[in-house]
Amino acid sequence: MNPGQSTNSGSRKHLPTVKRKLCNPGHLTVIEKQTLINMYKKILTDNSKSKTVNVVSEIASVVGVAKSTVYRIIKEYKCTKMVSPSEHKGGRPALVKNLDESTKTIIRQIVNSFFSRNEIPTLDKVLSEVNSRPDLPQMSRSSLYKFMKQINFH
Repeated sequence: MNPGQSTNSGSRKHLPTVKRKLCNPGHLTVIEKQTLINMYKKILTDNSKSKTVNVVSEIASVVGVAKSTVYRIIKEYKCTKMVSPSEHKGGRPALVKNLDESTKTIIRQIVNSFFSRNEIPTLDKVLSEVNSRPDLPQMSRSSLYKFMKQINFH
């Protein structure tokens, strides 16, 4: 066998499996998505008779993502002819952000009423006052704490 000759004559080199190491492993950046598309195009142009299943498996193992992710990105690219950044779907919306201004004002008045009576407004006292009022939503202690922090009542 010649030194320049390969034992895999005609077949592609298989790169080792790589685990993605990112700060946010849940989302792929646009650059990473474009890299997947470029790999997909390159493999298809090199060997047009390759089955999509094999191509996707190879890309997924090389990049270190799930096959379903590769399929989803390829589908997105075929439909729109481009890749878009991942939408951040935040978690559960904070109760404090859902409170309207009138509710916030009433809670502020409750806190200020403690000061006017020369009482220290502890979180438990304010919470019991807020939860006893039918015109205000029921709040947990942690939600009230976050709200108090937001309006600078530390």
